[in-house]
Amino acid sequence: MKISDRAVASMQPEIYGAVAGSFAEPGVGTAIGWAVGAGGGVLFDYAINRAREHLGRAEFEQVNRGELEATIGLQRDLSQAVDVWFDDTRAIIAEQEVAQK
Repeated sequence: MKISDRAVASMQPEIYGAVAGSFAEPGVGTAIGWAVGAGGGVLFDYAINRAREHLGRAEFEQVNRGELEATIGLQRDLSQAVDVWFDDTRAIIAEQEVAQK
């Protein structure tokens, strides 16, 4: 779908509201129709996104569970490597201080 098609599709509630408001009362009705259309579009989009999130949450968690466990394992390994690096650095500094005295 082209960007222009998506832009027009997302503005349809406002357009329909403005047209309906213009038939009822040109001028103020157009503005009120646009506002009602925009509000309805926002509420509809919000409801659809909430439903999609709710329905897809279990599948999302299942798909990403392995990656999360791998990341946690990698974090553990990285923390151990940093601890060893700091211990080695402290030991080298201590040896250098003893050698200087």
